[in-house]
Amino acid sequence: MWVVQHVPTEGPGLFGPWLADDGIPLRILRPFAGETLPHTVTDCRGLLVMGGPMNVDETPRYPWLREEVSLLERAITARVPTVGMCLGAQLLAKTLGARVWHGPQPEVGWCDVEGTQASRQDPVFAAFPPRYTVFQWHGDAFELPKDAVHLAQSTRYPHQAFRYGENVYALQYHLEVTPTIIEEWLSHDDPLLNGVDVSRVKQHTPQYAPLLAVLARQFYSGWRTSLA
Repeated sequence: MWVVQHVPTEGPGLFGPWLADDGIPLRILRPFAGETLPHTVTDCRGLLVMGGPMNVDETPRYPWLREEVSLLERAITARVPTVGMCLGAQLLAKTLGARVWHGPQPEVGWCDVEGTQASRQDPVFAAFPPRYTVFQWHGDAFELPKDAVHLAQSTRYPHQAFRYGENVYALQYHLEVTPTIIEEWLSHDDPLLNGVDVSRVKQHTPQYAPLLAVLARQFYSGWRTSLA
């Protein structure tokens, strides 16, 4: 399993130990640290693309974003099971020809999303409840790519999740986070935190983090079958 990491604080989270327990070795790719991304996906069993503070079009500042889109193009063409979270989802949308832009207002903290009608027939999202609480940390939005299946929505951001083909999933929110990861993110001086009641987010974490872990496990269990 390849994991593309964009900043040191946004790794595979909950998914790391589960993959290890299933005997699936991780290869962490860190383009932000100067590592060159692979030019072929022949040996890639699955691809997990994490979040990050950059915008998908900030290629002058982060030139490796172009390489990452090329990597995603190869993975999709080769039908490599792929998951993108937050920035990873936005990069998938861009790769598939959809527009990505700064959203109307950041979503940060614990937020409700709703499954679409199509999610009820999805092999992974069918196990999710109609409405559930996830952890958000983003200010950008994406259009639904052509031929993608719309899976989740929220009041501010109608496109929260989609599937493309049989095994490519994009999630605007973070299923992978743990209370420790959330605490670390909240301790940073991040512009997205402007106007956010950090104490309220921390107060809600003990309530919602265990439920998020259940959703993450359901997602992983459903998507895991495509890695065989």
